[in-house]
Amino acid sequence: METQDIHSLIKHLEAASSLDAALAAAVHNAVCPIGAGDLTLPADGGLFSTDEVIHLIDEALPEWSIKLTGRASNINGHWVCTLRQSEVRDNDEVIGIGQSAVLAHALLAALLKVIDGRPREV
Repeated sequence: METQDIHSLIKHLEAASSLDAALAAAVHNAVCPIGAGDLTLPADGGLFSTDEVIHLIDEALPEWSIKLTGRASNINGHWVCTLRQSEVRDNDEVIGIGQSAVLAHALLAALLKVIDGRPREV
């Protein structure tokens, strides 16, 4: 997936309050290649439950830290997810930060930002 497409997908995902079939398919297509054949993706629709997304991140980015923050006082909450390779150092090559009113969307956006920031294989 091209960088511009991923940026557009992330922007759409962070703004969405729910996922239609087209957005769900686009996220699924963007996430599939990171497993290089050994990543187990959840059954239809499961990719978008918070538990399944956390499990997906755990499989795709082993040993990475997941930091979630939110404000319950905002309408629908306001979630920020940060994915980092290290909690100790500040020199991570790639950091994924996603924001959304929907927790699963913030997690997925952060994962997509990590995917986009990783060096491409030639």
